Amino acid sequence: MLMRDLSPVDFNTATRKAPTIPGSSPAHAAFGDAIRAIRKEQGISQEAFALKCGLDRSYFGAVERGERNVSLTNIIRIAETLQVPAATIFARAEAAQR
Repeated sequence: MLMRDLSPVDFNTATRKAPTIPGSSPAHAAFGDAIRAIRKEQGISQEAFALKCGLDRSYFGAVERGERNVSLTNIIRIAETLQVPAATIFARAEAAQR
C-alpha cells in the first residue's frame, strides 16, 4: 500500500523549487530562432502564424523562445505552414550554433 506523507507543512519556512523549463537548451533556442527568422522573412506575425498552424499562440511563442521541447508532429506542422522542409529549419538552427 502506498503511504503519502500527510504531515503539516510550514509555509513560512518551506522552500519552493524554482520552475524549470523542460527542453530549454542552446539547441532549443537556436531551433526557435530559426523558426522565428523564417516566419519573419515571410512577413507573418506570430499570432497569425499560430492561428494558421493550428497551435496555441502562447505555445508557439514558447517554441520560438526555445522554452518548449517540440514534438515531431508539431515540427512537421510548423515546417508545412512555413512551406519549407523541416530539414531547412534544422540546418539553420545547426548553423547558428557553430
